[in-house]
Amino acid sequence: MTSRSIPQAARRSPRVLRKTLEIWEQLYKQTDSDRRALLDETLRVLKRILELGDLACVGAALHGLGHLRHPQGWKLVQAFIDAHHAEFEPEQIEWMRTCRESVAM
Repeated sequence: MTSRSIPQAARRSPRVLRKTLEIWEQLYKQTDSDRRALLDETLRVLKRILELGDLACVGAALHGLGHLRHPQGWKLVQAFIDAHHAEFEPEQIEWMRTCRESVAM
């Protein structure tokens, strides 16, 4: 994934990301308890998949986190980037950032 595929607004403005995260948090708080439980469990499963260490699994988990509308999802992606930054090429890190910002393709 190259940076060309990232929507320009998300790449240029941390404000876009902050606003998106605020909206997710509001939606999360307003949703019913069953839906919150499902989102929480999905987050937990994706976190465990990240911990497997297999590159294909890691990629799938990061991509899934990019689609999960959970207010804590971006933190998992950022923690992974912080912990494993040296293991990946710059293009891969950029793709991970798109997952963090929920604009991954």
